[in-house]
Amino acid sequence: MKKAKPAAAKKKTTPAARARKAAPPTKKLHCPVVGIGASAGGLEALEQLFR
Repeated sequence: MKKAKPAAAKKKTTPAARARKAAPPTKKLHCPVVGIGASAGGLEALEQLFR
């Protein structure tokens, strides 16, 4: 009698990797996207930057 082959181990995927697979293709943007953040102490500096 032949021995059964062990089941192939599934690779664990991260949530980000699953999201990339599930996400539909997107169009390239023609303008840059910029994100700015600040902690409570940096809020005043951001306000001055935009004045």
